Amino acid sequence: MGVRNPYRLAWDRVGKRLYWGEPGPDAVLPSRQHGPAGLDEINQAVGPGFFGWPYFCGSNLAYPHIAFGGGTSRPPEVAMAPMNLSPNNTGIQSLPPAQPAFLAYGHLPSKDLPVLNGHGGPTALAGPVYRYDPQLVSPHKLPRSLDNHLFIFDWNRSWIITAPLDDDEKLKLGDDGRPLLKRFCPEYVWKRPVDVKVGPDGCLYVIEYGSYWGGNPDTRIVKVEWHWETEP
Repeated sequence: MGVRNPYRLAWDRVGKRLYWGEPGPDAVLPSRQHGPAGLDEINQAVGPGFFGWPYFCGSNLAYPHIAFGGGTSRPPEVAMAPMNLSPNNTGIQSLPPAQPAFLAYGHLPSKDLPVLNGHGGPTALAGPVYRYDPQLVSPHKLPRSLDNHLFIFDWNRSWIITAPLDDDEKLKLGDDGRPLLKRFCPEYVWKRPVDVKVGPDGCLYVIEYGSYWGGNPDTRIVKVEWHWETEP
C-alpha cells in the first residue's frame, strides 16, 4: 500500500522483485506550506510494504497535514512510524515504516542525473530486468553487457534508460555515488513508449503510443534486435 498511480508493473522472476512506475503530483516546485514538489518514482518491492503515499514522496520527503476546510493542520508523519488517523480509515492506524523510492525525479531538470531530463513533465514507467541467457539460441538477443539491467522509460519525455543492478538487486552506483543510468538507443527518437518487454527470443519489444495525446498515425510496436557480431 501507499502507492500513487502504479503503472506498468514488471515482475523479475530471477531477482524475485516487483518493479513499477509511479507518476507523481503536478507540483513543479516545493511549497513551505504544502510540502515537497511532485516526484515521479520507480519502485521495487521485495514483499508487502508501505510505500509512503500520500504522506511521503521520493526519499520519504514528508507532506504536512493541511486542513483545507478551516480545521487544525498537523505536522507531517514520521517515516519510521507513520499513522493513518483519517476519519475514513477502517483499517490499521499504525502503518509500517515508509519505504523510500527506488529512484525518483521531478519536473525540473536534474543536475545530478541529467540523463532523466527531457521535454515536459515526467511520466515514470518500469519495464523488465534483462537476464542474459547464454543457452538461448537467438542470433539477435540483447547482449551480455545488458545482463542484470533494469529498463525504465518515460511516456512523456520519450526515453528508455537502462539501470544496472548490483548483487543485492539495488541500483549499481558509480564512483560519484550516483546510479549508472544510460540512455538506450539514444540515436532513436522514441514516440512516447508506453510498454516495454523482453521477448522469449531475448529481443526487446516496445509499444510506442505515438506523438500526440490521441488520434496517432504513428502508433506501433517496435522490435529491437542486436546485430553486432561482437559487443563493442
